[in-house]
Amino acid sequence: MGRAILVCLLAAPLLAQDLKIENLRLMESEQGLPKKEATVVPGENLVLVFDVKGLKRDGISMTFTLSFDLVDPAGGAAAHWESEEARVVDLFSGSTQPGSVRYSFPAEAMRGAYTAKVTVEDAATRGIATASVPVTVAEPRLSVVNAGLSADAAGQTPRGRVLAEREVAYVGFFIAGLKTDEGKARFQQDLVILDEAGSVVGWEPNAVDTELVMHAPVAAVQNRLALTRVGRYQVKVVVRDMNADGAKVEHVFPIEVVASPK
Repeated sequence: MGRAILVCLLAAPLLAQDLKIENLRLMESEQGLPKKEATVVPGENLVLVFDVKGLKRDGISMTFTLSFDLVDPAGGAAAHWESEEARVVDLFSGSTQPGSVRYSFPAEAMRGAYTAKVTVEDAATRGIATASVPVTVAEPRLSVVNAGLSADAAGQTPRGRVLAEREVAYVGFFIAGLKTDEGKARFQQDLVILDEAGSVVGWEPNAVDTELVMHAPVAAVQNRLALTRVGRYQVKVVVRDMNADGAKVEHVFPIEVVASPK
């Protein structure tokens, strides 16, 4: 099965209250936009973000475990992953712990309806909180999935959608549903930058043909991005499948560029 990556909760102290998970939602990426549909395709990352309330503090720290379960329609365990017991040290004030889970659906994932469940256990009280959302594994269609920004070219450090002027970031995404010819995909991809008026102010890499031997059900793409002017922009990803007569798909998400610190 696929591989789940559990992202530890960020440190923020909590008031005494019942342990609970709130606001569990599906996202395009850790710092991306909410998914419009609770649907994934084989090879796509399922990204869940949520808030935790009620972990018991021991001085300046809290200890917990975090687990993820993918439940099939019959109630069986399609996947399970859990973290080691983790201790969070915190010196600040607050009442909510944000957390996230990322699960990579394997190529052989069965199509159909599933339930994605997140569980947090407080090591101090042995209190347990769970929350779940439905998710459907669908047949691949030409689409851009898991789009988001990262601070490094390898896409290992998720980045928020507010950048400083001239700051270098990387736009990463997967292309699902590409048609293959003898195991090879051939596509063009543009990264078009639009200003608030909808005018094109930049693009990368300007529809260069790419031929790729497909070892996975999705093609991973990473583009460098750096904008020199302060403002609000739309990043439009345009993909054309050249093995399917240039069939096209677009995906748009907003970013903001602010003045660099003096």
